Amino acid sequence: MFFVVVALAQGFYSGALLRWPRPPLFILGVAGNLAIIVLYIVTRTAGIPLFGPHAGEVEVVGGIDFLSKMVELALIITLLALVRANRRTNVPRRT
Repeated sequence: MFFVVVALAQGFYSGALLRWPRPPLFILGVAGNLAIIVLYIVTRTAGIPLFGPHAGEVEVVGGIDFLSKMVELALIITLLALVRANRRTNVPRRT
């Protein structure tokens, strides 16, 4: 259920990003995707610590899991590049 909610949130985020491509939205995407990656690392190395039928058990990393995290990492890098490019274009020039 968690991953369905995350997928829906990312779908809504992509629509918002296409409609309103602004730096605050870029930063929101970076923070959200970093949170997903960190949660993935925690659940794969320490297990889900507080709840679930397999609390505390480490899960195996699958190929699709790894690929999805690499895509999220690529999205983070792209969003940070957009933030940086936006800062460069909005810097007042001295004449």
